[in-house]
Formats: sequence, structure tokens, C-alpha cells
Amino acid sequence: MIRSKGHLGGCSTVKLVFTLLLAIGAISLAGVTVAPVIDPATPAPSAPAKSCRPGFVHAVINGAHKCLHRGQRCERRFDRRYHRYGFHCHTGRLTGGPRKPPPTAPPPPPPVGRVVAEIPVDAGPMDVAVGEGSVWVADHDGDTVSRIDPQTNQVVARIPVNEAPGGIAIGAGAVWVTQHHGTGLARIDPQTNRLVAVIQTGPDACCTPAAGAGSVWALDGSDRVLVRIDHLANRVVARIDVGPDTPAGIVFAAGSVWGAGRSDGTVWRVDPLTNRVVARIALGGGGAAPAAFGLGSVWVVSFAGSVTRIDPLTNHIAATIDLVTGAIPSDGIAVSDSAVWVTGGTSGRLWRIDPQTNKIDGSVGVGASAVGVDVGFGSVWVSDFRDGKVYRVEPQG
Repeated sequence: MIRSKGHLGGCSTVKLVFTLLLAIGAISLAGVTVAPVIDPATPAPSAPAKSCRPGFVHAVINGAHKCLHRGQRCERRFDRRYHRYGFHCHTGRLTGGPRKPPPTAPPPPPPVGRVVAEIPVDAGPMDVAVGEGSVWVADHDGDTVSRIDPQTNQVVARIPVNEAPGGIAIGAGAVWVTQHHGTGLARIDPQTNRLVAVIQTGPDACCTPAAGAGSVWALDGSDRVLVRIDHLANRVVARIDVGPDTPAGIVFAAGSVWGAGRSDGTVWRVDPLTNRVVARIALGGGGAAPAAFGLGSVWVVSFAGSVTRIDPLTNHIAATIDLVTGAIPSDGIAVSDSAVWVTGGTSGRLWRIDPQTNKIDGSVGVGASAVGVDVGFGSVWVSDFRDGKVYRVEPQG
């Protein structure tokens, strides 16, 4: 019903209201809805440059739009560009990834330690090693190695090593650092804090080196080779084929060198007396990389989200420990005299395994991107790649 002039202000007002309702499609004529009027000059919303499936991350790498996912092939020369999106490209396949908490993750286990110091280091810290009276950190993006005094929790030296240092180990009176963007293993003299040698190991000098049996050991991932180095002469004395999978981590344990394949997860054991592979242990469930030794066992991290315990006396799997939901393993595992510690990558946690029960019994929050870990001086030391820090954790319980 249309009211009189005194109530609506005249027929012109009624027509105006009627016209507006038609314009916005609020009423229809003869059962046909009138579509809203759209100004043709109004620009349409722009579509994204590339649509990625769930679980993938849109990125622009070298001017090209990509959908990134952990484990896919990548070009190592663009490693630092992948960093913008939380990934690493050290062995030809992406590792890491953006922080993405699971939607239904249970609450974390009770705390098993507390952070007692946060130590700023150079850009992009990765691996951590304890020895020679100090804590040593490979600063991947800073092209340096930081030396931390555990008495003061201060960086007392920064040693340039160039070529994106990644893995680090202490042995034979020296600090050994892999050059992820180079072809060699750098040697640092802890007495002088100077780089004294770079031994050419191959085009893909990846992962953490190891020392044992009078030698230093490194990996050439592209050739699937374990490289043996005479530390007295600083030269390669053997190249041992450990294929078919690309190796991704080594440890010297129980008189042998142990490593794992990045794709198939097979663990191999090399006898230094013969320089030959003498055992292979299939883990299953995808690739594996970091390895550590302690408490009479070899411990290997699987990218599927578990830790495998191997008995070196039998070369058999003694236990498989599933990590807590959301504990996506990174590149760090270390063993103390009473526990096993695993970095949780982008979950931002350090997880503790009880070797008596072979179960996770707690965790500690250690920043946004926990990567490297080692134990010493009564503490656990964890690098945070994104925040550029090393966390010192005092174990509890």
C-alpha cells in the first residue's frame, strides 16, 4: 500500500525508492529478478598468479610461480630464495616448510626443560656441535661459524667460511664444516679461530660430517658417495659408493660409519677397515636423514615423523618411536647420557625421548624453526634458523 503524500513526501519519492529497489535486485517484475546494476568501470578482482593444491605453498622462484611442497625436486642454486617460504634446498629436494600447526593436534607433553639463555648468532643458524670447550654454530646465511663460550653464553668469535655452511662436527682437533653452496669441507683451527683448509669433497657437499677411525668423513650427495679424508694431510683418500639413494646424514658409531638415504630411508653401515658397505637396514615409511649415537644405539630420524633405534650388535631395528602429532622432524638429533633429543622443525619444539620406554615424554618450546641440536655442559643447545638464535635448554625431570 502506498501511503499519502503527507507520509512519504510525494510520488517522486515513491518512484525513487522503487527505482533503487529495482537497481539492487531487491524486487522482481513478473517473476523475473532484476540483476543489480554494476558499473562497467569497476575493475574485477584480480585472480592469483597460480592456484596451489592444499598442502602446497605458492612461491615465486627466479620470476616463475611455483607450488612448493616438502620433498619435491628443487634447484640448489636458488636455495636462499626458497628460504623466503620456509624451505631449504641442500640436496636437490625441498626440506623444511612453512609453519603449519595441525588442526587437531593434541596438547604437547609436559615440559622437560626450560630455556635459560637465548644467544643471537649470525643469520640462518643450522647445525650445532659441542666440543673444544665451546659451542659451534654453522650460520648458513651468514657464511660464518659462530663460537659460543658456555660460561658466558656469548659469541666470542665469528669465523668466515663462505659458501653457506650447513653441517658441523668436532674431531681430530679441529672443527669441520660442510659448504652447502660449495664443493668442500672447511677445517677450522679452534686454537686460532681461523679457516686453515678446504678439502674438495664433491659438487654436493651436504649434511653433517663425522670423525672416527683416524679419519674425517663427509658426503657427496650428487654422486651418492661417502668421502674419507686423511685429517693429517687434508686430502681425500677414499670415495665409497653408498647408493642407490642420495645420502643425507652420517654418524660414526660402534666402529663404523652409518648413514641414511633421503628418499627410501635405508640405513647403511660402512666398515672403515674395508671401505665397503657391510649392512643395509630398511626403515620404510619414506626418507631419513639425521643420525646420532648414544646409549648403545644408533638413532635415525625419519621424515615420516618417527625415530628408529638400531642395535649395532645385530644391525636390527630395536624400536620405532612415533613423534607427537605436529612434531615434524627437522635436521637435528642428539643423545645425552639419559635421553634422546629431537628438533621438531617448524613445530618450534624440542622433543625428548625416554630410552627406557622408547616414547616421547615431553618437550620444550624453542622458537619458530628448531633445526640443529647437540648436548654438552649440562645443557641442550638448539639453533633456530628463522630467529637467528641458539637456545640453551636446561633439562628437567
